[in-house]
Amino acid sequence: MKKYLLLALLSVYSVVHAAEPLKEAEKNSSADKVFSLDEVVVTGTKTEKFLRDEPGSVELITNDTVKASSNAGEAAASISGVDVGQNGALGQTQNMLIRGVASEGTLILLDGIPLNGSYSGLVDFSSIALDNIERIEIMKGPGSSLYGANAVGGVVNLITKSKAGKPELTVGEKYGTFNTHDLNLGFSGKLDLLSLNMGGSYQHTDGARPNSAFDAYNANGKLSYEFIKGSSVALSGGYYNDKTGAPGPAGLPSLTDRQEDLKYFGNLEASLALADDMNLKVNLYAASNNQNFYSASTTTSTEINYDLNAQYSYDLAGINVLTFGAKYRNNKLTQNLIGQKESITKSIFAQDVLDMLGNLIFTPSIRLDSDSGYGDTWNPQASLVYNLDDGLQLKGSVGTSFRAPNFSELYWPLDSWGDVGNPALKPEKATSYDFGLSYEAPGTLFARATYFQNNIADMIQWSLDPSTFLFTPLNVGKAVTYGVETEIRIRPAEYAELSVNYTWLSAKDTGSGKDLYYRPKNKVNFGLKLKPSVFVIEINSEYYDIRTGNDALTYLDINLPAVIVSSAKISAKIAPESELYAGASNLEDVHYELRSGYPLPGRSFFCGVNYKF
Repeated sequence: MKKYLLLALLSVYSVVHAAEPLKEAEKNSSADKVFSLDEVVVTGTKTEKFLRDEPGSVELITNDTVKASSNAGEAAASISGVDVGQNGALGQTQNMLIRGVASEGTLILLDGIPLNGSYSGLVDFSSIALDNIERIEIMKGPGSSLYGANAVGGVVNLITKSKAGKPELTVGEKYGTFNTHDLNLGFSGKLDLLSLNMGGSYQHTDGARPNSAFDAYNANGKLSYEFIKGSSVALSGGYYNDKTGAPGPAGLPSLTDRQEDLKYFGNLEASLALADDMNLKVNLYAASNNQNFYSASTTTSTEINYDLNAQYSYDLAGINVLTFGAKYRNNKLTQNLIGQKESITKSIFAQDVLDMLGNLIFTPSIRLDSDSGYGDTWNPQASLVYNLDDGLQLKGSVGTSFRAPNFSELYWPLDSWGDVGNPALKPEKATSYDFGLSYEAPGTLFARATYFQNNIADMIQWSLDPSTFLFTPLNVGKAVTYGVETEIRIRPAEYAELSVNYTWLSAKDTGSGKDLYYRPKNKVNFGLKLKPSVFVIEINSEYYDIRTGNDALTYLDINLPAVIVSSAKISAKIAPESELYAGASNLEDVHYELRSGYPLPGRSFFCGVNYKF
């Protein structure tokens, strides 16, 4: 009760003292665009470009969506072609699939630095806090020609805040069902040429299932100094610690298993304007990820990663932008199951963005990755952007990519089931292409349709090795994923925004002819935002078609039923940049699973306040 009383008092105080500034903010908000292609992004070419000029399919998750989300998985869930698999509520495992490619084939970056773990190759999205994240860029399609390993389905790049204005302090508190708290603090400010952005959060939930309680602490910051116009140096770092129950599948729950994660990272980067048309970027990144899983047999893992990157760009009169880069990456793993392992990867890449009078943009790129384990891998790509008419645009790309074998697949020790790793594994290889047509009427309409296809060879599958009669990972699989992504965003009235996207997907193991697990053939996302007066009403729905899954107890194939899940939220401006909100998730109160054996919560409620001083 005290929590709700505090929220109410804050809202009343703010409404009384902020009426006039709010009227001006309302006036300005009417000019907001439903979808802006004038945003500057970096992921598609590793250089700054307008979203409309990016090669391939690039999506931008804006700061408003980031601020309204509890973690990166929640922020990205409504993007076409993206499927966020969840094993439960807040704190339980979330992995991302893009265009039907397995989660190990989705590369996750923080300011361009890979976060994928060397042991499993995965990133748990539930453990990525958003306190100091400015935006999220998602590049769908192959990215190995720029980013190397694991960029098969796509690349997700979390961009941290780097610039600041007048000093600002932000406070947010969200409270909901299952005694769920999400408290976050932030500070940003600028003194002359020095910018500081800091963030921190505490999350807690009792959990929707027994032994699913979750506690997480996060703190991070970035200090930037622009010593010459166009040249800057920045130091950033962060800390994350969580403790969560691991209840396992519902049919065979565990009431004692626990997991703890402890992560640190630091990044020193410099961007130097060597001339008006030349830029050099260098960064040194280090991270330590510790994970302990406590069960009948405890597993302890420590991963230490080092990255050294250099990138040089030369802009020839805005017509031809050449980019060259080199990278050194060292991964070290110490685990009680497989011992100490290390890999070293050295990479070089080149890219040319040829902009012919803005009507035609041709972007070829190529990269060589030389790894101490799997050897050399070349990956080329070519993309074309063609502006047919005002607002009408055609895009297409073709390229190759690869997914590197992880330490678990390479070195898993012989166990009682007869499973053992395979140090001779090669990377999975994919050839991919897409082409799409889009139309933009600035401020009122955006529509796009894209066809994509991924042909995956040497897919790593656990199979019976005829020479040893043991189950081991082998490069014996082949798969094809293809489909169509369509989306439309429209402003039918000044106070209303409507968005719908639909993905049709076919994802099959071509050897067995079976559907790949947890890939819905049809998936729809619907969003409606109404902005009458000072209030904002948001309604969102997701439709998942029938999915083939694997029973967590019998290991037999099963079909998960189709489901529609909706949420609603109402918020009110209590100051120009502060709000009070309340809402509900799973309005239909349906029982459903996105992964077999892991039920998701029924109807739940939340409320909160975000305040800026």
